[in-house]
Amino acid sequence: MTRSPGVLLRAALALEVANAAYLAAFDSPTIFYHVQVVVHVAAGALLVVLLAWHGIPWLVRRFRLPGPASARAMLALMTASALCAAGTALALAVTGTASRWRPLLALHVASSVVALAAAAGAVLTQGERLRGRRGAALLALAIAFPLGVRGLRALLPPHVATIENPKAPPATPFTEGAGEGTPFFPSSVRTVGDRLIPHDFFLESKACGNKGCHPDITAQWESSMHHFSSFNNQWYRKSIEYMQEVVGTKPSKWCGGCHDQAVLLTGRMDTPIKDQIDTPQAQAGIGCLVCHSIVHVKDTMGQTAPSRPCTTTWSGSTRGRTRRRCSSRSIASRAPSSAPPATRSTSTCR
Repeated sequence: MTRSPGVLLRAALALEVANAAYLAAFDSPTIFYHVQVVVHVAAGALLVVLLAWHGIPWLVRRFRLPGPASARAMLALMTASALCAAGTALALAVTGTASRWRPLLALHVASSVVALAAAAGAVLTQGERLRGRRGAALLALAIAFPLGVRGLRALLPPHVATIENPKAPPATPFTEGAGEGTPFFPSSVRTVGDRLIPHDFFLESKACGNKGCHPDITAQWESSMHHFSSFNNQWYRKSIEYMQEVVGTKPSKWCGGCHDQAVLLTGRMDTPIKDQIDTPQAQAGIGCLVCHSIVHVKDTMGQTAPSRPCTTTWSGSTRGRTRRRCSSRSIASRAPSSAPPATRSTSTCR
């Protein structure tokens, strides 16, 4: 029974280090990743309790052992670093890791690494070479793993993380976007297989303002230029109506690639807008999913050729919240990290 606290402490420490290595290596917007974030906080809290219970007596015994002064110096460094790591962890549990708190996160990571390295060094200098080497190897592996993963990703980026401009701009309007034979030409906007998106996909931005979701952002959107970017803007409406009367509906699809995706991507822009001006699609503007369903940005020419995977949609109501699902297996699950934050998404959005 006297050994059980030490065994539990080592197990919790190994779990925390392995979990931290995973979190540092991947930053995927998945449920599994966010579960690991919660596990990291829970395991860290358990580790602090075990360190207070078993670690303090262990530290006192280590200080009393005969040995070089360097061992005691490492123990002191380990103690200070561990306290710093615990303090920053507590602060991050409250603040989160948004951009302005990144220095605090960096301090937490650095102090944790220093504490582990100092602990391994102290054990080594006090003669327990096998245990010290095991600890050092675990720490080295935990550092090498995320560095290797991120290095490999930098050398061999996935397709959706690559934005590559053509060597020259289109020579004629007929080579804009994906070419004249595509349904959204001359817009650069694409969908998987150039298929149409369900007619109600872009119409539920207000659902994002439900209690517990994003009510403040939705309230700001209500009076924004994004909301009034389409045919609920009378200046824009008259411009497109005049264009369609003069040259037909096809050229107006270029404008629709930004302003009217609820009309364009649902296949309604072949019909003159004056005949559907009062439809929800014509009044939707640039809603939440116009940006947050993008999974790939092909280039930075014109409309940046964003791609969307969503070809099916489902909606239902649970406790007043609307859930949406759009998915496609033919596009990778990560958006380019170099794209603007509003265009980062996954191929499955819920």
